[in-house]
Amino acid sequence: WLVTAIIIGQILLGGLVASHYAALVCTDFPTCHGKWIPTLSGIVGLHVLHRLGAYFTTACVFALYLIVRRMGPVGASLRTLTGWMSIVVSLQILIGIANVLFYTPPLITVLHQAVGVALFGLSLTASFVGRSAFAQSPVKSLSLTLGAPEVVRNRP
Repeated sequence: WLVTAIIIGQILLGGLVASHYAALVCTDFPTCHGKWIPTLSGIVGLHVLHRLGAYFTTACVFALYLIVRRMGPVGASLRTLTGWMSIVVSLQILIGIANVLFYTPPLITVLHQAVGVALFGLSLTASFVGRSAFAQSPVKSLSLTLGAPEVVRNRP
């Protein structure tokens, strides 16, 4: 559910970028106006926050995929869903970059929105599938420092 919430936040931030016409304030990539760390105020800040949110969302989706990969056969359908999420979020980043570099042509803009909705749909489905998969998995907690799952078994 956490990744789904992050995706919703990123979609809402994208809506703010679109409604404030902030998509064209940074027309270069990966920098913004030639700066690696541009201002975070006004509509430039809104655009930059959407970019940073995209990086964070991508990292969260890939982290989720790596966690699910460790679940074994119990998480097979969830692994498939999170694998697709990883592909779709990567595509979304590329479309977002194209949107900036080609000055937001309508076709790419609509495609960016559609892929964002597809990512949300995949994450929502993964959230529901994940509830049952995590309930059946012996992995009860995750070590974030080592990335290794701890197996906690009930003892009689």
